[in-house]
Amino acid sequence: MKKTAPARRLSGTFGPKRYLRAEAASFLRKSVGGPADYPELYSTRTGQWLAVSAEPIIWVDGNSYLLLNCYDITAKKLFADTLEANIEARTKELRSMSEKAKRAKEKAEDAARAKSQFLANMSHEMRTPLNAIIGMTGIAKFSQDPKHREYCIDKIAEASIHLLGVINDILDMSKIESGKLELVYAPFDFEKMLMRTTNVMRYNLSQKGHVLHVSIDDAIPKMLVSDEQRLTQVMTNLLSNAVKFTPGRGEIFVEARRLPTRVDGSFAVEVSVRDNGIGIAPEQQGRLFHSFEQADAGISRRFGGTGLGLAISKNIAESLGGDIWVHSQPGEGSIFTFTFLTKQGNASLLARPPIHWQNLRLLAVDSSPKVQDFFRRLSKKHGFSCEIASHWQEVFPLLQAGEPFHIVFVDQAILEEEDVLSSRQMLERTGPLVAMTSSVTWSGMEQGFQQMGVHRYIQKPLFSSSIMDCIVDCLSLNYQSEEVIPEHIPVFAGRNILLAEDMEINREIVISLLQPLGITIECAENGLRAVEMFTADPLRYDAIFMDIHMPEMDGYQATCTIRTLGFPHAENIPIIAMTANVFREDVERCLDCGMNDHIGKPLDIDEIISKLHRHLF
Repeated sequence: MKKTAPARRLSGTFGPKRYLRAEAASFLRKSVGGPADYPELYSTRTGQWLAVSAEPIIWVDGNSYLLLNCYDITAKKLFADTLEANIEARTKELRSMSEKAKRAKEKAEDAARAKSQFLANMSHEMRTPLNAIIGMTGIAKFSQDPKHREYCIDKIAEASIHLLGVINDILDMSKIESGKLELVYAPFDFEKMLMRTTNVMRYNLSQKGHVLHVSIDDAIPKMLVSDEQRLTQVMTNLLSNAVKFTPGRGEIFVEARRLPTRVDGSFAVEVSVRDNGIGIAPEQQGRLFHSFEQADAGISRRFGGTGLGLAISKNIAESLGGDIWVHSQPGEGSIFTFTFLTKQGNASLLARPPIHWQNLRLLAVDSSPKVQDFFRRLSKKHGFSCEIASHWQEVFPLLQAGEPFHIVFVDQAILEEEDVLSSRQMLERTGPLVAMTSSVTWSGMEQGFQQMGVHRYIQKPLFSSSIMDCIVDCLSLNYQSEEVIPEHIPVFAGRNILLAEDMEINREIVISLLQPLGITIECAENGLRAVEMFTADPLRYDAIFMDIHMPEMDGYQATCTIRTLGFPHAENIPIIAMTANVFREDVERCLDCGMNDHIGKPLDIDEIISKLHRHLF
């Protein structure tokens, strides 16, 4: 039976042979007549591994001897050690791969659950407005009460806008995941962008009784260069969330400030949306900007929403060279902040009809210090005279002394006071009266206000652009002396537009939207008919609205045909695409085939008017 012993290490000059001789006598004493294995030996002097064995034998002379065998097993030992190390490393690698596979599997399962929940949310989000649209349509169809029908129409419009927002979120997320979200950089009025965004949210703000405050850093240029549509999308998402998650009678603050200019002349604009709503727990904030996820699974059922808005906003902010983040605590509200890189745009695009500002006299009546400061800064910036009053009692001496005011801005609450009603004759001596209101509508006060001389109202929060536009509009009504009246402001009366559209309902919508503007609409049911009508009398039309997908001849072919007719008006007449194809590549294709502009469906009357102004004047 073989005996084994622990490995021994030989050091110095004590080599294997010497060692074996020294051990021979001991082995003979211990041997029981069978072979025995000595331990593996390692020589630090030679760097060798040796395997040693001994066996007692009877030699030919009859004497007993010890037969010692010594083998160099260095290569075998190194191979075994390497193999063991490889096995150990591979075992660790497989164990690590197993852990990674496990984590990947868990991540995939989480993503699958998130997308499954997302699809459930989408079903709910789309069916809810569809149910309202279908249900209210049926109610309106059988109702004989005009007010009830009007109520149904309002609800249909509200549900339609919500459904469009859901569809846009899904399409945008699809483009983001496929890497096809494109940006369009162009000069735009930053303040007007914020103003349009708050106007869109005004109804929801009014429904919950929220007060919205807007503060814009004076250092931000009027015109910026960026993607206005995408910035509007981010602002709408953040404001929608602030309105949605803030209990009734809350306050929402929008603040924009300019960050330091960079070496290349660009700079960042930081916009924050602050509310005093329900807040967000720290552990939930990490999921806010992930696709198909919400901070709380119950949020979609309680408040609605696709869960895509913040993920889309993050992608847009990063694509514009900025970032987005949140500071929040449960019960203490939230502050969502995003930044974007931009440069100063061309201020000449803001040209208004010329007005002799130094001759203009305004009166602003409002008890709010913020509103008073707003008018002071505005008058100083543009060089006109503006008197400030906190109460109506302060207005009497101002109206009695000096020249009449060209325009009077009065807070709605002050207009409702009895002292104002008793001074109607005095108000007739001054210019147009403009009511400043936080209400979403003034229909209930309209008749009384008109009797007092109020001919228009302006919504709070106030923007300098809205005040300046209001001044231009008021002075254009010829109430005042020619010293401050602007030159002629473009109108659409007498304009004739050719509409190429194959869907009858779409033709009815365009006609209904544009006829109140004094525009005559002539319709062609396809592109071929549009070409024939234009060829027969080219100078009859001031512009062409062109659908894309039509029988006989589509909008692309019709545009190319008109552009190649060979007479000047065919080359110069504005042709504007009016289509549901709204992706960037669709817009570019419209421009490439000779169209001047693009309007997406569903139609926005403000966008139509803006495009007509751009191309007709």
